[in-house]
Amino acid sequence: MSKLGSFFASRSGRIPLSTLIAGGAGVVIIVVLAVLLATKGSTGSPAQGNTTQTSGAGTTAASTTASTAAGQQTTLAAQKSFDSPEAAIKFFVSSVAGNDFPAAEQTFAIDEYAAKFDFTGYATYLKTMMPLTMPAPAEYGMYVDMNKATALGDLTRQTKDFVYSFFEATGMDGSPIVVSATDDISQFVKAVDPSGLKPLQIAKIELPAPDVYNSATNVANFKRMAGFYGADEMAERVVTYSLGGQTFQGGFGLLRYGSDWKIFRLYSNLAAQPASGIVTKVGE
Repeated sequence: MSKLGSFFASRSGRIPLSTLIAGGAGVVIIVVLAVLLATKGSTGSPAQGNTTQTSGAGTTAASTTASTAAGQQTTLAAQKSFDSPEAAIKFFVSSVAGNDFPAAEQTFAIDEYAAKFDFTGYATYLKTMMPLTMPAPAEYGMYVDMNKATALGDLTRQTKDFVYSFFEATGMDGSPIVVSATDDISQFVKAVDPSGLKPLQIAKIELPAPDVYNSATNVANFKRMAGFYGADEMAERVVTYSLGGQTFQGGFGLLRYGSDWKIFRLYSNLAAQPASGIVTKVGE
């Protein structure tokens, strides 16, 4: 997903080795002189000075670690909690309708599953590994950070497609829109103005295919899948919307961590909805 830029400088931009050595020697001389001057002006011994410096460095590192941890805890504490799938969905929709994406992000299951994804369990169950599409093993801190970025990117794209699809039908299946004139582009840009979502209303939230949804097989599947994401429960909902006298339908997949429900995709698999997160006009 990321792109690597050019790392090496051109030959003409390199600093000659002799210059580096000379510069390094100069720095060493200056440091030695500074230490000697400081030692002469100090009442303590050099050993004591070194001990104090080491202690200070350790204290600084510990303080930095504690500060970072406290900052992370504060960020997580500031996250909103939702006691039901419906509560998370309503907050997401009202936030997007109000053109407040940072608020909508608070409904996303990002930090939770990024750090708890069971790569081994998931791959064992599928008897397949898909390295390019599966979340990375959460045993490694760097991969947890990547999982967070990937999850946010996926949900951001789905949210964009969700918004677009209330205004445009062309191209929402993933096919390109052929441009025959500049006006085509300007008309699209005007058409997808998100301020047009302000009157958006939720007409209904319901289970997809209730008989299948509540079957023992599906309950077991949802429980298993929730476990792969470190969650206690998985749910899906189908949502009917009203906007400008028209009716639309979309869906959500959600995960429960403890008592907190969060959104992890903007579509329902059981309702056979597009994985892009788009809504569709009812009756079309």
